[in-house]
Amino acid sequence: MMQAIEADAGVSGDPELAARRVRRIDRVFIFAAVAPLAIAALVLAGWLFGIDPLKSIRPEWPTMKANTVVGFLLAGASVLLLRGARPPRGNVAAARACAIAVVALAIATLSQDLVGWDLGIDQLLFEERGASPATFSPNRMAPATALAFALIGTAVLLHATPGRGRRGLSQGLAVAAVVIGYLSFLGYLYGVSHVYWLPRTTALAFHTALAIVLLSVAILCLRPFSGPARLLLSDGPGGHAARRLFPAAVLIPTLLGLLRLAGQAAGLYDTPFGVTLVVTGSILLFAGASGWNAAALDRLDALRREALRAFNDELEDRVRRRTAELAAANAELEAFSYSVAHDLRAPLRWVDGCAHLLAADCVRRQDETGLGHVRKIRQSVRHMSKLIDALLTLARVARLPLQRADADLSRMARDIAAHLDAVDAGRSVAWEIADGLHADGDPMLLQLALGNLLGNAWKFTRARPAARIQLGAFDRDGERIHFVRDNGVGFDMAYAGKLFRTFERLHRADEFEGTGIGLALVKRVIQRHGGRVWAEGQPGEGATVFFTLGPIRPRPANPPAPTAPTLRSQTRARRAARPRTRRPAAPG
Repeated sequence: MMQAIEADAGVSGDPELAARRVRRIDRVFIFAAVAPLAIAALVLAGWLFGIDPLKSIRPEWPTMKANTVVGFLLAGASVLLLRGARPPRGNVAAARACAIAVVALAIATLSQDLVGWDLGIDQLLFEERGASPATFSPNRMAPATALAFALIGTAVLLHATPGRGRRGLSQGLAVAAVVIGYLSFLGYLYGVSHVYWLPRTTALAFHTALAIVLLSVAILCLRPFSGPARLLLSDGPGGHAARRLFPAAVLIPTLLGLLRLAGQAAGLYDTPFGVTLVVTGSILLFAGASGWNAAALDRLDALRREALRAFNDELEDRVRRRTAELAAANAELEAFSYSVAHDLRAPLRWVDGCAHLLAADCVRRQDETGLGHVRKIRQSVRHMSKLIDALLTLARVARLPLQRADADLSRMARDIAAHLDAVDAGRSVAWEIADGLHADGDPMLLQLALGNLLGNAWKFTRARPAARIQLGAFDRDGERIHFVRDNGVGFDMAYAGKLFRTFERLHRADEFEGTGIGLALVKRVIQRHGGRVWAEGQPGEGATVFFTLGPIRPRPANPPAPTAPTLRSQTRARRAARPRTRRPAAPG
């Protein structure tokens, strides 16, 4: 019954408790399913050998009819065949066949009472001779029994048929059958025959009522962790309250009613006093049960709070330890990355130094072929060095703490544009930088991201005689969207997903220089600010990169603009925090 244990573990949260609970429920199921079969077997023996006490508990009470015995044998067998989380297909098919037979028997009997015909099924097995107590038609089961069989058979069919919600409906039908059996039991207990005996029909026998209740309980135990029965078995406050109050709700009224009738029959009091006694006793007992349940829930809640407090303390301690371990690992990883970077630069400097000497030798010999090879070597060395620097920058961006301030993006962009114009004074680029663009973020990181975006726009508009680069912003859905637009070579939107990946390039290196890390660095900066970045473009028609920096934040009336010394001081402070390693000497 592993599925049942897993289902209960979801209810109780404790696999051991789930296993114990499943074993207890399985024992209840076996008793509730086997007991009706035992009762039916004893009654069958009474019919076979003419033993009247087996057919009826008391001489003045009605007998259990032969067809009722058959119904219990079929229904009990169908329930037992469905035992287990995954019963064999043969068992399921046999259970369905037995349940169908039970429903057919119930419908045939009910139709005889409703229409008045005689199908000849009542005395098919045994002939009931002589007058039998509370029997309208010889050996015909009571209509209440037939209705209970119809409910039980349908419940078994629904349970054996896969489908969402069918097992919950199956349990509902089983509860209805319990009500029929328990009402009849109360009728015998209080001597009220109208509860189990309708006019011009056969009465429901006492042991039939007990067997109906037991068989219905067995159906509820088939899958107790789904449907209405789940509440009784849950480990939450509702489950604890239900398990305490449900027995009281059944037993207290039953016992008080029995005591009231017994006292009234003994002449101790009259009917009004008896009703008053029952009401008063019900109030007191239910109030006591409610108080006892409330106290138990308070104790349970206190235990839960204590366990939760202990768990939180342990969790906080664990988080502190893991945070310290993570900080140490990050520091060690940072030191390792710088050491590796310096170790990679050392052979590069050797290669560059040797290539420089080799180039001088090729110049003296006027060996143009060798000189071309040497130039390629030195070009590759410089590119490798740029890659190392870019990777270190990318790693550093992810680790540096954010120092939020009011960042003037318009001023940053104009400084970057002036620098690019000075680098290549022969180009004519029309810069369109909107005024008053501010953002709440780390000024140094934002300047790094903006420099990469404007640098890309500058690079990819190189072939345009009238290059145009624009920086602007607009508001949409409560957030400020900034954009960098150019009229350069553009790109195919089919490859837009590759733009912000490390080392992904949409253009050949001989067309446009670069390391393939710039946009990945931009994405990391934007994500650290809680924003997002994306791009749109068309081949030959330029490109636009959009980015956000989180929700719009209100700016102060006179925001302090970050100055160049402020940025330099941030840079110095962060460089001072880096681990120092000795660089190996370059070749002389």
